[in-house]
Amino acid sequence: MKAENDKPVVFITEEVLHKISLMNKFTKLNTEWSSVTVFTQSKETTDDGLPKEIYVKDIIPMDRGSSVFTSLSIGTNPVFTEYIMRDENQADFSTGLMHTHHSMEAYFSATDISELDENSQHYTFYLSIIVNYAGDIVAKIGVATKIISSDSTYIKSSGKYVHNSISKKEVFSCKKYDCTISLPVTESDSEFNKLLKILEDNEKKVVIRNPAYEDFMSGRSYSPDKRVERYLPQFQDDRGVIEIPLEDWETLQEEIEEVEHNFIIPEKLKQILNSIKEY
Repeated sequence: MKAENDKPVVFITEEVLHKISLMNKFTKLNTEWSSVTVFTQSKETTDDGLPKEIYVKDIIPMDRGSSVFTSLSIGTNPVFTEYIMRDENQADFSTGLMHTHHSMEAYFSATDISELDENSQHYTFYLSIIVNYAGDIVAKIGVATKIISSDSTYIKSSGKYVHNSISKKEVFSCKKYDCTISLPVTESDSEFNKLLKILEDNEKKVVIRNPAYEDFMSGRSYSPDKRVERYLPQFQDDRGVIEIPLEDWETLQEEIEEVEHNFIIPEKLKQILNSIKEY
């Protein structure tokens, strides 16, 4: 059985991320752009025979399109010609496609899937990467398989249709594979991400203040949910503030409504109160 994590990993460097940012600035707001992706690959392969690791080395700017469309043609594009003529770019590399969905979600639309189907037949494997303003990145690999299709023709003879000829033609079927994206992480990123996690966790709390407590900084009083004041007075701090994780608060509201309806304290509410007290 194939492991779920047996996907090609696409490594994107800090320099490439910077160039993606430059392309976003260079292109009109909410406009799609496309580039040729320059990459190398590991010799080690996945169970599907794809490179286990793909290293994106560069992108070549090719087109600034519209809000919903971008296209490129390598053969006639002077930017690509200029790029490959430079001495530092003479090493062997493979190419694929990168384009942006600007302020939209980074995902493979029906148009993107069609593009993958069409262009995969020209590559051993075809790498397509989609980015957006939010920094989201997704990638797929398309591998084309040639299929011989047969069509029979018939002619009418003596009032009956009889077999006339068989014509054969080549068609391609594209199998698509999802990739895992790997971005560079610095020590400063790691420390900053810790701060972002604290911010995220804090936003998931419901903060209730006792109306008797006056905020001396603003001179305003706060009006909390009266039900919480009734059921959670022991959890207030010395300023009359209660902090409750959002998921517990939503459940607590349901339980309090049940208490007020049935005039009982269910066991589930007791557990929630205890967990909040520990929190």
